[in-house]
Amino acid sequence: MMFTLFSVLKFYEFALPYIEHAVRKFHSCARITSTPSMLGVALDRGGGFGMSWSPVYAFVKLIPRGRVITYGGLAKALSLRGGARSAGRAMAASPSGKGIPWHRVVGFGGKLLIREPYASLQRKLLESEGVQMTERRVDMKLHAWTPAKIAKSKPGGV
Repeated sequence: MMFTLFSVLKFYEFALPYIEHAVRKFHSCARITSTPSMLGVALDRGGGFGMSWSPVYAFVKLIPRGRVITYGGLAKALSLRGGARSAGRAMAASPSGKGIPWHRVVGFGGKLLIREPYASLQRKLLESEGVQMTERRVDMKLHAWTPAKIAKSKPGGV
């Protein structure tokens, strides 16, 4: 029997409420406080394919012109489960024409991680905002943006 992607997705949509119920029942019987990692993403975010990256996009819109944040910094600021990879998935799925400055999110150390032709576009957009770059790297000492929430939580009260 051949399964198409559509049939698998339909089955997932159908089965997810039953899986969630079973996991909750298991947790209540076993007194487990953490969610199994495989189902955790679906359960924590409302589940299924209706998952929304809206909070990520709203946060990225706060990044000022001429500043950048790393995928890891974005994930940490929003407590994204899955870390920098989840932030990368969110940015890869960002809708065009919504004013989301996707180009202001870069890899660790300021590295441009996306592939051509979008890497050239990202570089041009960043340079148009005055961001200084060396080859495929943003100068993070000059252009890193740290949200106020993270800046206040530094150890030692600094």
